[in-house]
Amino acid sequence: NLVSEFEKIHFWHGVSANPPELVYRSDHETNPFPVPPPGARFFKIAAKTAQGVFNTPLNLVWGIVAPKIILLFKERGIKYSALLPVRFSSYDEVGKKTLGPITLWISTHIGRNTPEEARDASPHVLKILEDHGVTGAVTQWSRER
Repeated sequence: NLVSEFEKIHFWHGVSANPPELVYRSDHETNPFPVPPPGARFFKIAAKTAQGVFNTPLNLVWGIVAPKIILLFKERGIKYSALLPVRFSSYDEVGKKTLGPITLWISTHIGRNTPEEARDASPHVLKILEDHGVTGAVTQWSRER
């Protein structure tokens, strides 16, 4: 398992009334998802909101990198339903807003692609972005429940 069952279910808390499940994310090692300690009675997961990628290096090259990423998916047999550039925001306990990195939110079809395929494709997706001046981005793969 590349992500825990808890993270798989709760990662996109707040994005919609019925958020998708997490398949894989490229920053899981450097940005651990908070998990309630055993016996915790009051554990709060921050609600996420998807926002645009305004005023970022991605805006200038999206028309170039998106077709390259789509071609990569085609070559690898990855079936996707959406490829969205977003930044996720959330609020901490004191109401301070945190804005995450540029994220390529990739929605896959149910039963079509595995977490391993998402993991293996992610470095190539990020390399395409880096080759065009977009650094620090992450991939996050989802599928509807």
